[in-house]
Amino acid sequence: MRLLQFVDSVLNKAIDPYHIEIEVPSQLLEEEPVAGRIVSEKEIPAIKGTELLLSNGIRLIYKESVSAKERISMSAYRKGGLFALDSTDYVNGVFSPNVISLSGQVISPEMSFHIISPAALPR
Repeated sequence: MRLLQFVDSVLNKAIDPYHIEIEVPSQLLEEEPVAGRIVSEKEIPAIKGTELLLSNGIRLIYKESVSAKERISMSAYRKGGLFALDSTDYVNGVFSPNVISLSGQVISPEMSFHIISPAALPR
């Protein structure tokens, strides 16, 4: 009975729509990246993709989407961070924020997470 009263009280309450102010920068990068030209091109049969090596050091791997022909999905990586970990620690690092948030802990920008390889821990 108390639960129904609580639900009724919430349903009858005026709630303002969610609104958040965000600051959008006018420029994403401080400096315009140097354009590269294709230095080499290599097919990757295992994924039906192509690897391009550009003159500016960028390695680009692309493939056509099987399901969404009109959609482009992009990901970018650089050395260090999660990619410096071995495969087991990498998976832990990728899923840790989701597991933490599902456990009830709110992840906020003020929080800092550092992923440490078990091999780096003192023995």
